Amino acid sequence: MPSVLGSVCRDRQGAFVSAPTFIRNNAKESAVYMNSRVSPPSVRVGSELEIRHSMRELVRQAVLEGLGNRSFMVDTDADLMGLIGAAGLANGLSQAERQAMSEFGQGFGLPWLVLRGLPLQEQLPKTPQGYGDDTQTLFSDTMLLGGMSLAGLKPIAYSYENFSRVMRNVAPSKLEVDSVSSHGSKRDLHWHTDNAYAFEDGYRSPRSTGSYFLPVGSPSPRFLCFVGLRLNDGQGQAVPTELLPVDAILADMPKRLQNLLLRPIYEIRPGASNTRASMKRMPLLEMCPRTGAYLLRFNANEGQTLGLTTLATGAVTELSKRLEDVDSRSIPIYLRPGELLLFDNYRVLHRRKSFDPGSWDEARWLRRCFGTTDPSGGQFVDRLHRPYVWQ
Repeated sequence: MPSVLGSVCRDRQGAFVSAPTFIRNNAKESAVYMNSRVSPPSVRVGSELEIRHSMRELVRQAVLEGLGNRSFMVDTDADLMGLIGAAGLANGLSQAERQAMSEFGQGFGLPWLVLRGLPLQEQLPKTPQGYGDDTQTLFSDTMLLGGMSLAGLKPIAYSYENFSRVMRNVAPSKLEVDSVSSHGSKRDLHWHTDNAYAFEDGYRSPRSTGSYFLPVGSPSPRFLCFVGLRLNDGQGQAVPTELLPVDAILADMPKRLQNLLLRPIYEIRPGASNTRASMKRMPLLEMCPRTGAYLLRFNANEGQTLGLTTLATGAVTELSKRLEDVDSRSIPIYLRPGELLLFDNYRVLHRRKSFDPGSWDEARWLRRCFGTTDPSGGQFVDRLHRPYVWQ
């Protein structure tokens, strides 16, 4: 049977720290709570599952048999690839572990999940410059989509980001090393939410119109999902993706600041990797009506989140300072090749510090896919020919 690391996390030196696990018996709100040296006891952290070494070959063979010799294109066949990957992974996960993944996808579990011990893709191509050939990462993409499927997540892409492609190469590009994006490397990516626009769950939040009462367009991606392919910098040191749960940010936050963040008095500008218009009259903080969790949209990179009033400008500055103050509560996630990281984009901020990519052919490389539990919650560009692309 696979071993579960659902009650461990890493300390500041990267070592695992044991922590008690508590399960609520409420059928819709069961969640795992963990204590660690990097977070106060009241803050929900994250969960890790691991497939034991003896189970990995069984998982690999099941996925390879599912793929067979057929030709797959992730931009049109992602659902089928997800089913194949999920069937393979199910061979190495217990019912309790699959239930934990399902609860994560429903938003009732912990805000991030790592799946370790997955079989590796046997032949990995050179790290691409930009977008590359998706067929060369078919096995790894299938594993990622399979993990998403077990969590109840459907892949989505956006017409204004990543050229509408389902998978994005998170890898440094020679032409974009100075960009503040996943194709850069020389500059830090500060704490942020990806595509920080409207939330799911039927919020009456402004979208492309900027009207607080007339949402138009598609919501921000609820989940960010990654498979690690190459994880080291040019000196052979691992480059982590760092996570900061919203619960950790809100712990001890003055009520005055929290109330300001709940007001629709902010502007969110698009990140370097997308072409969407700015969103005005947006709150930065909202409460999910379905789960009761606080959700945060924010981008600490320069010029990305602006206040529309004097009070709002002061709140943005204060929130940015608070992120620096709670930096010790962040969790660095060190993936190994083949491992998956899934996190709730509304309940977790993430960042990546600058690094030396070294050889371009062997540079750090992850594959990223956005996920949602409700594809009908967005507006499709062309559901028949581009089945995953929201506008």
